[in-house]
Amino acid sequence: MHSTSGRVLRYHPIVKHGAQSSMMERDLQYIRRQWLIIILSTILVQLVYYYNLLFLTPTAPIPFHTSILTSKAWVLKLMNGHPERMRVSLGVSIEVFGLLVDMLSQHCRITPSSKGIFVEEQLAIFLYTAVTGLASQQVGEHFQHSNETIVK
Repeated sequence: MHSTSGRVLRYHPIVKHGAQSSMMERDLQYIRRQWLIIILSTILVQLVYYYNLLFLTPTAPIPFHTSILTSKAWVLKLMNGHPERMRVSLGVSIEVFGLLVDMLSQHCRITPSSKGIFVEEQLAIFLYTAVTGLASQQVGEHFQHSNETIVK
C-alpha cells in the first residue's frame, strides 16, 4: 500500500496497477448485471401476481340493482300519492289504473309472476315502458329488476 496525501491506495497483489482499473470495471459491470437481474425478476413476479389477480382469480359479483326504493314501493307510492303523479309517470289516472288491474286479474287471469311481481307492478312496468319509450335496461334500472324480468 502507498499513501499519497492521506489517501490509501490499494493494489491487488497479483495484478499490476493498470490492470486493477479494468478489474474494477469488470466487477462494477458484474454488480450492475446482478442488480438488473434482481430488478427484472421483481418486475416479472409483480406481472405474474397482477395477471393472476386480474384474470385468474374469480371475483364475487357486485349487485347492480341496489336502490332502496323497490318497484313495489314505487308503484304503491304512485297509487297512494298525488293523483297527477300516476298520470305523469304512467299515462293513466289512478281510476283507470285500478280498472286495468282488475280487468287483467279477473278477465285475463294475469297472476303474480314466479318472481313475486304483482299484477300492479307488471302493469306499471308495461305502461312506464310505453309512456317513456325507454330501453329495457333503463326500465330495469328504474324498477330494480333484471332485463330478463322486464322483457317477459
